[in-house]
Amino acid sequence: MSEILDKYPFLEDYGVYTYAEAGDDFVDDVPPGWRPVFFEMCEEIKTFLESENVNPKLLVFDQVKEKFGELRIYHHFNEDEENGGQDVPSFVQESVEYMIDSCCSKTKDLCFKCGKAANWLSTGWILPHCTKCATEWNDNANQRYGKNEPLEKSFRRMRHEIPSQT
Repeated sequence: MSEILDKYPFLEDYGVYTYAEAGDDFVDDVPPGWRPVFFEMCEEIKTFLESENVNPKLLVFDQVKEKFGELRIYHHFNEDEENGGQDVPSFVQESVEYMIDSCCSKTKDLCFKCGKAANWLSTGWILPHCTKCATEWNDNANQRYGKNEPLEKSFRRMRHEIPSQT
């Protein structure tokens, strides 16, 4: 078992929705720019579960992926007899749900490549980019296809502020 799985057993990928093999984890499914926020969440969850005397092995991440420009984490608590039959209190489940939702919400404002504040969204596969990463991607695409397209052709600016309704 890897060092990551020793520390965060809920990251083990059982291959239910992927082609993972035993002992694989979900870390490679998290874009590099989002990994610091992801690992902060993992540590927060582990610490919380231990403080509530809930075995972290009861939490199972079914799938971790990027979808529509943010991280998605599908999970459940395994309370069957095989795992000791421990009931996980609903407030613990709700707290973990909140921690996961919080993490996923943060990712939509972070560049998926480097983790800096995102201010561009790609227009095809929706992914948040910082200006530097968006520009690099656009320059590489222009060079690859022999074009000179402006950044605004492949990206749109993110709106971080909601205009007032007055």
